[in-house]
Amino acid sequence: MVIDDSEADQFFARLEIEKFDPTIDIIQACDGLQALDMLGKAKLQPDIILLDINMPRMSGHEFVEAYEKAFKKPSIIIMLSSSNLDVDKDRAMRYQCVHEYIEKPLNSSCLERMRAMI
Repeated sequence: MVIDDSEADQFFARLEIEKFDPTIDIIQACDGLQALDMLGKAKLQPDIILLDINMPRMSGHEFVEAYEKAFKKPSIIIMLSSSNLDVDKDRAMRYQCVHEYIEKPLNSSCLERMRAMI
């Protein structure tokens, strides 16, 4: 699942994932609220969630807090952000389900590391 309010970042993430492995099913949401709604209705949870930090309606941090409360066995979350600030990285890595913090853009080496996490 890719959660990002930027249509361009959504497009490039999808492009990179499809280039890496065209068999991967990609679910997309434009913010944390939409993602929580989609995940609440889903029969299966995604293996990995790529999550932007700065989004309207519900930020990435707010999403993770709500997600960890709502789901007993959360997916692996990778924060995918344009921010290179240590304060953002440190805050993101405090959450139990966040396994990595990656600065945009997504690339094949990041996807290789993610595949190893599953």
